[in-house]
Amino acid sequence: MLELGLVQHRDEVVRRKKKNLFPDLTPTNNSDSFGDKIDYMWRQIMIKQLGERPKNKVFHSFRHYAINCFKRDPKVDKQTEKDIVGHAGEDVNEEVYGESMPVDMMQHAIERLPGVFR
Repeated sequence: MLELGLVQHRDEVVRRKKKNLFPDLTPTNNSDSFGDKIDYMWRQIMIKQLGERPKNKVFHSFRHYAINCFKRDPKVDKQTEKDIVGHAGEDVNEEVYGESMPVDMMQHAIERLPGVFR
């Protein structure tokens, strides 16, 4: 996503003072959750591009893939991995008192993932 211009998109969203990274995306339910809409859009793209939806591959598969890559990479620490994939901390120190890793550290870890366009 970095190679496709995510950082530049974020900068433009900040410049326009929008609240969400994707302001055109709206929740499909009362819980303000975007997951249902993202999953639906993902399935439509898979069907359009591949002619069918692959078995056992869902949008959440990206998260699973990233976690497996991070676990195998000794240069990516556990806290950075958790901050990138959105997992909760293991105790109150991580949950309440800890801050997320700096963006540059997370970007360094993300850049270590195998790229689709490289």
